[in-house]
Amino acid sequence: MCDITLSVTGNKDLVMTIMPEFGVATNLTALHTAFEVSEFAKYALIEEAIEQLFAEMDNNTLDHKLRFKKIIACALDAKLSVLISPDNMSATLKLTAAQGGSPICYSDVVQCLKSSGIVKGVSKEKVQRLINKGLLTSAGDATSMEIAQGGSCEPGVDGFIDYLVEDPINKVLSPKEGANGKVDMRDLGGVIYVTQGTKLAKLIPPTVGIDGFTITGNIIKAKPGKEGFIEEAEGSHFIDEGKTTLVANKSGMPKHLDKSVAVNNLLEIENIDVSTGNIRFDGAIFVKGDVCEKMQLFATGDIIIGGCVESAQVKSKGDICINQGIIGHQTVGDNGEPENSTTIHAKGGISAQFVQYTDMVSQGKISIVQYISHCQIIVEGELWVGDRSKTIADGKLFGSYIQSGGSIFVGTLGSPCGDTTSIDLNYWSEKLTELKHNTQEKVELILTRSGKISTLIKKLTNENSKDEALLLRLDNSLKQHFALLLQFNTNIMRNEIKAATHLDELSISAYQGILTGVDITIADSSHCLKRDHDATSVYWRNKKIALEPIVTHAVELEERH
Repeated sequence: MCDITLSVTGNKDLVMTIMPEFGVATNLTALHTAFEVSEFAKYALIEEAIEQLFAEMDNNTLDHKLRFKKIIACALDAKLSVLISPDNMSATLKLTAAQGGSPICYSDVVQCLKSSGIVKGVSKEKVQRLINKGLLTSAGDATSMEIAQGGSCEPGVDGFIDYLVEDPINKVLSPKEGANGKVDMRDLGGVIYVTQGTKLAKLIPPTVGIDGFTITGNIIKAKPGKEGFIEEAEGSHFIDEGKTTLVANKSGMPKHLDKSVAVNNLLEIENIDVSTGNIRFDGAIFVKGDVCEKMQLFATGDIIIGGCVESAQVKSKGDICINQGIIGHQTVGDNGEPENSTTIHAKGGISAQFVQYTDMVSQGKISIVQYISHCQIIVEGELWVGDRSKTIADGKLFGSYIQSGGSIFVGTLGSPCGDTTSIDLNYWSEKLTELKHNTQEKVELILTRSGKISTLIKKLTNENSKDEALLLRLDNSLKQHFALLLQFNTNIMRNEIKAATHLDELSISAYQGILTGVDITIADSSHCLKRDHDATSVYWRNKKIALEPIVTHAVELEERH
């Protein structure tokens, strides 16, 4: 075999030298083998060069005194390249392992990142891990790793009200557990009462958020939180110049509002019965026990009842919270028609365990835990029949008429005995009709008066009246009349918009099923179910009543049981 030697020049080029021997043949494979078994096998081989070297030798086989040599490989240092994401929020470092040359060290990475403009978010741990990985990688192979990440900005938290006193309504809905572990539905542990000067609520300011950054060092400004809002209400006032802290300016029962806390005068009483007589109170009422048959209870504030309401009348300009049930029965009215013996009216919401044979009106939401039976209900907000602690409603609603301005959520809708259950979602359109009817006479009266005032002002002006005080009073009166007209028109416009758009937002969701005989009215369409349905939602779509199965919720309910 011919003599093959390998040597390295000063610039790390690998030179192969061949001295042919007479009568000894060689081939290209032998040259490759000599390279691969040498200490220089990691060098970057130049295929064309080794092939040219063999060709030169093969073409001069007669002259055995010649030596043939050529650079066939070179030592290449490890290489780095950086890929930066389009948003400058991350960078991936690609390391190509050395081929006989120098490996990458940490200072090489630092210089590479600096020249690429990467100045923030670099993970030293990942850089070192990539360097170590490069040492174990085959010569010339590449490995990559994300080594830098920008910081996302965190938006600020909106300002909010920190309520410093408990809401009595929430306490009533969470009865006290006794020493034996049992819950006494009548033991509410006493109503919440605050004295004058008690701090009620504090406005927590918004946060500015945390700025983010790109790996190239640019700052991403965070969106600050929105300012919160707090205001004085009846029975409360600010104690600081910044108007951030509310305190009670009288003793009474607190009530959480969306933007404030009110304090109502409080009447606390054991029961409402013949011994107390009917109650009318300017403030909130806490009845520890029951409101008994044929009694009347009226309050301008919230009404909290620890026991039951039985065949009585309860009305409030706030919320009505009944810890137990509402029990009525059917009577015959003066006109010979059947009537319910119990009425519950609230400008706020109404909550109870169960309700039967009751006329109920709420301008808020209604929440009944167990069932609604043989009732007449008008509710402006949503109606929920079931345990509020669960994700889906599981109560029953049957034998009743419901007119709702909000969505209805129930477990089972309808009666297996065939009692009629009617659902009417035309609350807002009927309210608009009623509003227009009630407003028309008032508008006509204001227009008549405005005309007379305008005529009188014109007459006094033409007569050059010097009674400026009278002209001023007439002018202010005219402005007040115009303001009332504007208010009426605004109310009608708002209700027109609500009546035109709200139906597409409403639904009736029966998570356990809808039974035969349930009658549903939406707009000018009615639909009476002729068969039982499993878990179903009812919607208003394309001016039609549409029924859709609730597959997900039905499965969830089955798993719960």
